[in-house]
Amino acid sequence: MGEAKMLYELAIILDAELEDDQVQDELRKIREWIESKGGHVQGIEEWGRRELAYPIKKRQQGYYAFVYFEAPPPMSLELREHLRMAPNILRFRIFKTEKLSKEAHAV
Repeated sequence: MGEAKMLYELAIILDAELEDDQVQDELRKIREWIESKGGHVQGIEEWGRRELAYPIKKRQQGYYAFVYFEAPPPMSLELREHLRMAPNILRFRIFKTEKLSKEAHAV
């Protein structure tokens, strides 16, 4: 029997200076990483470019996205370490959740 999976929400702010295709490539890489580790991405909600509340890495804007996925609990720790190394990610947070956002589109 496999390990129980939990539903997570990954809130991410990417560098707003990325081109649209680069943003999509970053989101694809995150999705592929999660799935390569036994997780399942249920949806992605993109808010787009927005002003930051305060500068992060000398940037005034960020590209906001939310990734909803199922995964075994230990994988969320691995994901944190993986995202810390990504140069185009300004900030991220991983939350346990109980439902998928209505605005998220299925992957």
